[in-house]
Amino acid sequence: MKNIVIIDTNVLLSDPDVLFLYPDAEVIVPQVVLAELDKVKMVRADKEVRFRGREVSRILFELSKHGVLTDGVELDNNSVIRVAQTETQDLPKNLSPRNADDRIIGCAILEAQSHPDAHVLLLTNDLNMLLKAQTHGIDVARHEHEFKLSLFAKLMQRLGQRRLTLWWIIVPISLAGILVSLWLFVPSPIPLPTSSPTLNLTSYPLREVEYLNTLKNDSANFQTWFQLGQLYSNWAQELESRAQFDSAREKLNSAVSAYKRALSIKPTSAAVHTNLGTAYLVLGNTDEAISQFVQASSYDPGYALAHFNLGFTLLTRNRDFTGAAKEFETYLRLEPSGERSEYARQKLKEIRENNNAI
Repeated sequence: MKNIVIIDTNVLLSDPDVLFLYPDAEVIVPQVVLAELDKVKMVRADKEVRFRGREVSRILFELSKHGVLTDGVELDNNSVIRVAQTETQDLPKNLSPRNADDRIIGCAILEAQSHPDAHVLLLTNDLNMLLKAQTHGIDVARHEHEFKLSLFAKLMQRLGQRRLTLWWIIVPISLAGILVSLWLFVPSPIPLPTSSPTLNLTSYPLREVEYLNTLKNDSANFQTWFQLGQLYSNWAQELESRAQFDSAREKLNSAVSAYKRALSIKPTSAAVHTNLGTAYLVLGNTDEAISQFVQASSYDPGYALAHFNLGFTLLTRNRDFTGAAKEFETYLRLEPSGERSEYARQKLKEIRENNNAI
């Protein structure tokens, strides 16, 4: 029997990724917590807290594609995430069905009664709830966390923890968090002419004007088109980090256009095909992304990054384990000690362990 971890609203709002931190356990989100999250998203003035509330909802939305949440959805770390509905008539008499905290505590009590062989732990940062739960014999722990990781770092953390596509965050209503992990894998063979690897938000329009003016005089300037594409990609990432998701998508589409213009001048550039594939993937166009990565690796078989990105996409998006393994093997042969080697080696090992035919 798995251990059971029940998560309070305030914990999820401090760290949405707490859902993935308990391998081999059943992680339960009480139904009343979802109701509280909906209220937070609507009425809380704190922009960051509202964003985290939406983050939790997006995670659960993607999980729901892989199973029924009320039945439990299993993750790669052998944990199960489940949404539990606590019927008010089942609550102990000294707990009020009108009190959200009491219903969460009641959920923990009922889980302990239903699974006497399991260790039930309630996670909360609410002192009153902590004390009240302890009086009912429930083990309680606090989850101290500062929400400092970037979305990129968090999504990369999740890759090794769950049986989901990377693009769980792509939902019809928002681009939140979408400009993510593959930014790490965007090559920079032609660096932006700046002393800093990134620009502040006010600098992007100025740099854009510089590039566009250059292109007015020389529309066939391959390097400037490529640099403009990189600028738009970085700009989109900066906008996303500020929760300006519609603007981020707009800039990412501009990056696609710039990369296409660069390819019209130099169609065999593996670097541009790889960047374009990354932009497509972030926008949710998996087929085009794969096509670009394949073209990049065909034009330059030694371009390791194209093989890595293709393997990454086949694994996380298409669940093509055989194809992903082949690309990761090629990447590791080309860059056995590259910056992405540890990830590729880990995923290749997991694929081989779970797919004996490979």
